[in-house]
Amino acid sequence: MKKPIGLFVVSIVCMASSLLCAIPIAMLEEDYDNAEASTNIMIIFMILLFVGLFLFMLATIKLAKYNKIQEAKKWDALSEEEKSEIKAQRLKERIEKENARTILKTKLIGQDAVKSTSSSVARGVVGGALFGVAGAVAGAMSGKNKRYCTFYVTYKDGHSETKTAEVDSLEFKIYMAYLKE
Repeated sequence: MKKPIGLFVVSIVCMASSLLCAIPIAMLEEDYDNAEASTNIMIIFMILLFVGLFLFMLATIKLAKYNKIQEAKKWDALSEEEKSEIKAQRLKERIEKENARTILKTKLIGQDAVKSTSSSVARGVVGGALFGVAGAVAGAMSGKNKRYCTFYVTYKDGHSETKTAEVDSLEFKIYMAYLKE
């Protein structure tokens, strides 16, 4: 199987040709006497563009198939020892990647509460509408608090980072499960 370079070239030529049809369309649209010619050129434009896009997609699929065949040929040409080494390296990389995401332990290093702005504004508006200025002040002060905890997270691969999670969120619960003081 050969690389589908010819298909790419033909698809690009078709798409470029379709764009060249756009120039006469623009010129003919100003002249109402040539409406039929403009329509015909528009049809040619659409056909060339469609054919070009179709050929481009076909070439892309064939290139992917070609690359897969080449990879298979390279793999088949390797000795059993080389294949074993490659498999071992891939396994090692997969384990390292997994360890980079696997939490070993967490430590709680801080907590914070933040008043929800949207909740305070909404409650202030409702309080102001019902009870005037005093209601607006009371409503705004009664806004919900969001609580956050900051954790120092250590992963199996040895790296660590600081993460902040809202209390009772899934992320918070995960960090709490690994909490080691």
